[in-house]
Amino acid sequence: MHSMLKKTLLATAVAAASVANIQAQEITGSSSEAVPMSPAIIISSEGLAIDPTITVGPTAEITVNYETNATINVNDLLVLTFTGADIASSSVPTLNNDNVEIIDTDTNSLTFRVVNGSVAATTFALDGVTLENVTGSVSVSGVTQIPGTGIEFNEADAAVVAVVASQFAFNTTTGTGADGTNRVFDGTIDVEQMRAQFTAGSVTGGVPPSGSDRLADSITLDNFFVRFSAGNADEKNVTVANATVALTGEDFGFLLDEDGELDTGSFQITGFSGAADGASSLEGNTLTVSSTDDPGGYVGIALATSGAGPDSVAVNAQDFTADVSIGYNLGPTTGSVSSTGFDAGAWDLSGAEINIPFMPYGASVAQLIRISNDGTVTGEIELTAFDDEGLEYGPIQLDVSAVAGTVTNIGPAVAAALAAEGFDGTGSVDLTFVVNSPAADIEIAANYRIFDGNTDRVSVIVENPDE
Repeated sequence: MHSMLKKTLLATAVAAASVANIQAQEITGSSSEAVPMSPAIIISSEGLAIDPTITVGPTAEITVNYETNATINVNDLLVLTFTGADIASSSVPTLNNDNVEIIDTDTNSLTFRVVNGSVAATTFALDGVTLENVTGSVSVSGVTQIPGTGIEFNEADAAVVAVVASQFAFNTTTGTGADGTNRVFDGTIDVEQMRAQFTAGSVTGGVPPSGSDRLADSITLDNFFVRFSAGNADEKNVTVANATVALTGEDFGFLLDEDGELDTGSFQITGFSGAADGASSLEGNTLTVSSTDDPGGYVGIALATSGAGPDSVAVNAQDFTADVSIGYNLGPTTGSVSSTGFDAGAWDLSGAEINIPFMPYGASVAQLIRISNDGTVTGEIELTAFDDEGLEYGPIQLDVSAVAGTVTNIGPAVAAALAAEGFDGTGSVDLTFVVNSPAADIEIAANYRIFDGNTDRVSVIVENPDE
């Protein structure tokens, strides 16, 4: 009995000695180049979707700090367990240290055995492990074992060594562009010359040539761009190949040529490094433009005019939104990543825009339309209209102005302008006026009278700028 008790106490003492001689191991990933100070490498989700395996080392490196109190005990085991990924059967794992050897590899763990007990502390760099079925993040945990005893101790908490994330980042901050942020459309359209130019102070405005009452040739009106970064990954980096911008406005008629076709000279895709023009299309009020090259860190659209002369369509105030898509490749395989719903800014008018939604015309109807200008700036008046048959008229400049400090009857001028545009004088008409005077100073009152024995005037509700 005493002999058996001595043997038991001796075995316990040996186990306790092993525990005392080995401290906890620390598992870390190499620092990220894409995200400085990050303890884990960043894997491009776009690249991983194309090539779904990761080989640990030499750049995607995992280090194991296997520290001991005194000496490493020969035959002690170190087990590393992976979560978030499987170890492929094709792996040939190695450690850059002669003090350990790999004795077992399975789907989720590696087992190493200490073969040299003369080193007090060391760091192992793991290499040659191929990971597959990688999810959002990869973690490694470690545990030390005493072989033959079933005893596990010095367990290391799981450490994140790799994170799968999109390689691309889009800058959604608006600004002037000088600081590298987005630039949005922010022009103010001067309607003095039939919306032919932007006012002074517009970033890229121009002046129409002498004698033109519409759009000038080769004027860059305004531009929009989005900043993006494609360097947010350490592994599986894809290469930017092209870009597409889909810009949606409310009226892109000014981009058309005299034949009503999209004029390729009226816009240009822009990028920080300069991008070649590729395919372009106009569907409804969405202009889509693609580059055939890497646009660099910026991509957007610069809008100009069609230069089609007096027959071109006026530039209208409108809001813009944009979708941006970046094409990439990894080897022969291509893909794309998109960011949608950018607020691309707006264009406003230097004057007032006022709509009369309903005005009847006919032999027995008289229209009374008066414009009041409370300010000091006399403004030209532009009219666009459509009738109850869907026919459009204008835009056309009236032969009267909104005289400063005056109430002006514009009814006869409106009737004459509609007739000049082909209106037959019967039916209901929707009227929109653009006045090149400060909006707060302009107000329109509208009513009509029907000569059928009823002498009362019928007022028409008008939403004026200051209401």
